[in-house]
Amino acid sequence: MNAPKRSHKGLAVSAAITCQHVCSLLSKKNLFLTFDDTNGIGTARYLLEQALQNTGWTLKYCETFYEADGVTEKVRSLKSENKRGAYLLISDICKLFNARPVFDGDDKSVTVVSLNRYDSMMELNFGKNLDGIERKEDASNIVTRLYVEGEYGDHGYVGIDDVNPTGLPYLLNFDYFRSLGIFTPMHEQALADYLRDIATAKASSSTTITQLLQLENQLNELWGQIDYVLYVFDGNHLTRTILGGDATEADAVQGDEDEITLILPDGTHRRQTGWAIGEPVDYVVKFLKKPAAKIGGREVAVESKELSIESLRKEYAKTADEAKKADILAQIATLEEGIAAIYAGTEDDPGLYELMRTAVELAVQHEDVRLEYQASLSSQQEIENRFAMAMGDMLIDGYWSNTDYAPGQEELLYREACEVMAQLSKPTVTYSASIQNLSCIGGYELERFEIGQ
Repeated sequence: MNAPKRSHKGLAVSAAITCQHVCSLLSKKNLFLTFDDTNGIGTARYLLEQALQNTGWTLKYCETFYEADGVTEKVRSLKSENKRGAYLLISDICKLFNARPVFDGDDKSVTVVSLNRYDSMMELNFGKNLDGIERKEDASNIVTRLYVEGEYGDHGYVGIDDVNPTGLPYLLNFDYFRSLGIFTPMHEQALADYLRDIATAKASSSTTITQLLQLENQLNELWGQIDYVLYVFDGNHLTRTILGGDATEADAVQGDEDEITLILPDGTHRRQTGWAIGEPVDYVVKFLKKPAAKIGGREVAVESKELSIESLRKEYAKTADEAKKADILAQIATLEEGIAAIYAGTEDDPGLYELMRTAVELAVQHEDVRLEYQASLSSQQEIENRFAMAMGDMLIDGYWSNTDYAPGQEELLYREACEVMAQLSKPTVTYSASIQNLSCIGGYELERFEIGQ
């Protein structure tokens, strides 16, 4: 008893008291205990024993919690900041395992049992002073498709796709509508068709996006992350235009001032200003930004040597000494050989000509795979639309996230999500009770009390 209050009004004396259970003291125990990846993954008993350590309370009994197979003991992940206290930590752990704690104040012990064991018992036990009870179901917040996510990291979020038997990032449950008898064989067929088609479409999409990322990485190694327009030719005829990076349709317009690179059928390439092309070409590239990766580095080396050659030629024109002229010519020849070597490369190290053609061909492949990926996404959208039309109002989306689960804990995330979905896919139930006021019955005397009693 910690907050008594007496009040007088006329001849009446009323008292209001606050009397918490002694377990409320646990709220100020272990305030600096935190759970993370090092100590927050385990069974209910393991987590509870940590929460109760050094509190003066003991874990008298903890039921063993099993997964749906009835064999595998549940392991869950808990993350918490400090200053939460043992009482709230116990509550958090019980939520993870769908359990309830029973606090015994006499011997300061805690017993934890499963909520599921009480499903077959009476809904309420009540005494003589309870004279009415109302039970109300509310299906307005029911969820039949639950999207699940865990912690976000450097490589994306922790999801259930890989451990979910359907291969999907969400859970589906229409059992409530089945129990009502409105989930017809037509709906069952639509659900079966959807699971089959969407799984196939997502698998194809996953393969395609992997190829797309590989091509992007290879292209970035050669060009870097740049904006460009690639024109594909069949001899003298333009057959296709590809926008790369953030290039737009406006960038694809051909102008007289354009700096372009011609990829020639003989495997070489050259740069020019304007679109006066007097020979067959395989590709033309208009770089909106200069390549900065491997190809860019070699082009810088070529430009450096070309500037040196230009400077030497100016020096040659001013020099009358024949010996010095010969030396300058020798230097120019060496630089030109170096430029030729950069373009030609070696057997072990491809030259600039080969690298440029490889990059262009990768850009074409990237566009082909990108279009394939877009088609896959469109196909998925069509499948989703058909499913939504078939399910109608019975398809109700929800979202659940638990950042306690890090990479490698996808199976744990999936198992807990299944338990959450089992609750969210049903209506909520609330109770209202009316109670007789027994204080008006004769024989009751005013009780005396003290703080701490």
